[in-house]
Amino acid sequence: ETELWNPFRDIVTPSFTPYKDILVPGKMNVDDMLALGRMAKPISDREILGHFVGWPRPPHASVQAPETCKDASCPLNVRSVLLDMKGKDNDMHVDVDVPYIESFVGLTNSLFCFVPRGKSAWSSRFFQTFFAGCIPIVLNDLYEPPFGEIVDFTSAVIKWPMKEVPMLVEYLRQMQQDEPQTIIALHNAGQELRCWYAWPPSYIEWAWMEMNKSKFNTTCSDWHVRNAYVAVTRLLSAKAAGGRKRFFWPGATAQGLEHKGALFNLSHP
Repeated sequence: ETELWNPFRDIVTPSFTPYKDILVPGKMNVDDMLALGRMAKPISDREILGHFVGWPRPPHASVQAPETCKDASCPLNVRSVLLDMKGKDNDMHVDVDVPYIESFVGLTNSLFCFVPRGKSAWSSRFFQTFFAGCIPIVLNDLYEPPFGEIVDFTSAVIKWPMKEVPMLVEYLRQMQQDEPQTIIALHNAGQELRCWYAWPPSYIEWAWMEMNKSKFNTTCSDWHVRNAYVAVTRLLSAKAAGGRKRFFWPGATAQGLEHKGALFNLSHP
């Protein structure tokens, strides 16, 4: 986690250290990824500017005492600030709690999807937005998306200061009116990187049958080489020591290395 967990008030330093750790995405099931893809409207047909469904959450106790930040009057309670738009802004789809499928309707009919801080930094909605064709707006100052070493998030994601939601809404409305090409570019970049967040199921899962029937190919045509497992392997391989139990010199060949290994008995640990 790059952030702090609300239930642990006394822990004030995030556990994540970029020098030794990597960030991994949560797992979405294949049915959800396929359903979001089927329901997703073309970007030009989306009627809703912004979407958020969720419960209000105060900031971590180390940032501000939760009892002093309970509602939309506190800018750091960013979820409450978003929910305060319910019934006031016709171009916003915000609600406290709705059936699961209705949240999918909001995701797939909106141009932008708000991803605010919850109990911690992590949120499944961030990964859902890409498969829904919605542009994620991160409202968490400390959030670090997974796989930033591999993909360029600045081309597909908007990260906005948590305290400036009113200014954000005006910015999005202006973009919708004056810069539709920017929205299209953000959307297309998100579609390009989304498959890095797909965890292919193992062969013991029923969803493996769906993968073998090529049903996922329309969502991620190259999922077998571009997925979360491949991304994790690439990130971990860079952290592995390169010289331990490995020998090299100018002009070395595979046969030469094998011969020298036998000659010098290098197979011993």
